[in-house]
Amino acid sequence: MIRVSILIATLLTAGLSADDMEIYKESSDRYFQEQVEKLKHGTIREIIIAVENLRRIKSKRALRPLIFALKGSSTYGEPKKGVVQPETPEEDQPLVNIDLPQNNEPVIKFLIAQAIADIGSERGMQALVDVYTTLEKKVGEKDKVNLPKIEDMNNVNATGELLKSIGSLIYHLENVQEIEGVKYRPVADAVKIGIETLKAGLTHKHYYVRSSAADGLRNTNRVEILEILTTALQAEKDEYTKVSLLSAILGIKPSDNERMFDLVDTLKSDRTDVRIRASIGLASADTAASATYLRHALEFEDDNIVRNQMKKDLQHLTSFRTVDSHTTGISKELTTGNDSPSSKPYKK
Repeated sequence: MIRVSILIATLLTAGLSADDMEIYKESSDRYFQEQVEKLKHGTIREIIIAVENLRRIKSKRALRPLIFALKGSSTYGEPKKGVVQPETPEEDQPLVNIDLPQNNEPVIKFLIAQAIADIGSERGMQALVDVYTTLEKKVGEKDKVNLPKIEDMNNVNATGELLKSIGSLIYHLENVQEIEGVKYRPVADAVKIGIETLKAGLTHKHYYVRSSAADGLRNTNRVEILEILTTALQAEKDEYTKVSLLSAILGIKPSDNERMFDLVDTLKSDRTDVRIRASIGLASADTAASATYLRHALEFEDDNIVRNQMKKDLQHLTSFRTVDSHTTGISKELTTGNDSPSSKPYKK
């Protein structure tokens, strides 16, 4: 496979002269800078598209502007209030630090958190933790969870996604260290504060934040997390969060039959959101019995939204798909937290 990739790269670049390569590099740099400028000064829609473009590039040089945008700052350093940002700044005009309302929209924080996790650098962890710590204080126990409409996203959704992204970043960091065979202290420190933040999230007053902390711990894919999840499950009272904890345990240890039966029982819940989450959990566990349990539940399901989710999950379980390396045999679209809106809200 590596040889094929090298051959393709060689064929693509063989006909390019040194001047052609320089033009290509300048074009690539210009495209990157255009996305950064949209991230700083664009409309909400332009910022969303810029975040997705930078996320797709997965270049580490995108990390700094994404972190500043996540914090609500237009440029380097901490944001300063009371400074007016020109609507159309000239290219040679130095940018100033300012709180940007559009960068503090929950949907922006939601998407940027995912992008930072995808880049996979330990430098992104502290930013995710800091913004989560700030945002979670604004989430009240009775605050509404706005799912699945991305345009209605609120601080509850953004706070939850920060936790899920912290877990994903932990996985990426440890995966890179395992491949390279080198233990890097900043990575170890980042993993430590990430796990501590997720553990603290399990005690949050809002059920969805606790649920997201469970998803984040699942995303780490660490066996030692099972004890933390089991302890939280014993203390949890909310049905939805229990389903997330059960799904997280099964995601790491699919052979846990007792937890599997507990998860199957939640398909009988009177809450539609619980049944939806249970269906997603069964699909994520991806055991031989998951499809059988979903077929049986589908026979009794009367809610169309729940039925549609079950059909989608059943199709996933019974169809051929490419396995995502971040999961134990599940495809990427069914990784934990997919009860949240898509990270690609607009077709470009």
